[in-house]
Amino acid sequence: MGVFTMAFLHSTWEHLTQNTLAILVLNSILFYFYRGIALRIWIISLLISHALLWLVGRDGNHIGASALLYAEFGFLVLSGFIRNNPKLMRASLVVVLYYGSLVWYVFPIDQHISWEGHASGFIIGAILAVVYRKKGPQRKIFQYELEPELPDDENAYWKIRNDNNDHNAINP
Repeated sequence: MGVFTMAFLHSTWEHLTQNTLAILVLNSILFYFYRGIALRIWIISLLISHALLWLVGRDGNHIGASALLYAEFGFLVLSGFIRNNPKLMRASLVVVLYYGSLVWYVFPIDQHISWEGHASGFIIGAILAVVYRKKGPQRKIFQYELEPELPDDENAYWKIRNDNNDHNAINP
């Protein structure tokens, strides 16, 4: 039961406020830029990151929505760069700008903070970014990228030909 309810339990009002504001912002970015797959990413992130935490976490209580928060953070940061989409890259950079310091708490800095939850969430978010890289918004492909390059043609109109061995013509 705790695996499914841990995201709704918090130790203090400050803990609840911090997680709520961060998840509000990250959910807004996720559901705006990844409309078609956002709900699927959110549900998988919630369930799998908590299940992974249950498998690898140390003994004790792990509470808070940090696993979901870190899964969304990992997905949003990596997905924009993997897709090579300029719009999604900008969204990834905004996430890094505002929430880049989250990376430090993936490591065991404080005994009272569940770094295992943070790490499991980030890992699941990164895996989801790779798995869903072909679904959802993609980079726009321009026509010049689809057209093949012209071969170096000796009969190109911009080259001067010397068919009659005229010595006054310029030889290529």
